[in-house]
Amino acid sequence: MRVVIDTNVLLTGLTKQRGVEGLLIDAALADLFQVYVSNALAYEYVDVLSRKLSSISIF
Repeated sequence: MRVVIDTNVLLTGLTKQRGVEGLLIDAALADLFQVYVSNALAYEYVDVLSRKLSSISIF
């Protein structure tokens, strides 16, 4: 199965492990399907994740 993961789904799955988004990320990491990413989407991932994750305080 081939899957494209939306940026918001990726962000939610990485920051909140409970829920459908977290299960989707876990399934991708377990190689249950192939994740496809275009160059444009890869740049969007980097842009959005760098902004959003830098604003999250872990302390």
